[in-house]
Amino acid sequence: MGKKAPKNGGNGNAPTFLKLRFQVLERDGFRCRYCGRSVEDGAKLQLDHVHPKSKGGKWERNNLITACQECNLGKGDRVLQARAELKAV
Repeated sequence: MGKKAPKNGGNGNAPTFLKLRFQVLERDGFRCRYCGRSVEDGAKLQLDHVHPKSKGGKWERNNLITACQECNLGKGDRVLQARAELKAV
């Protein structure tokens, strides 16, 4: 069962959260799964909940994807199909 993350972005255990964040970024090739941008393109990468937290989404690896700040903020709490679901990462 996923844990609710505190406002500092972790789940009460910073090393565990940082490890999870790195695993998701690495899995996604350090690119936004919506638009494909990377840090080299000037993107600020964040974790996004596929199933939004506001709708019961959990802090679990299979519910997290890499998103650039622009895509993540534009998405809000909607459930969208990530680009990488159409094309293998």
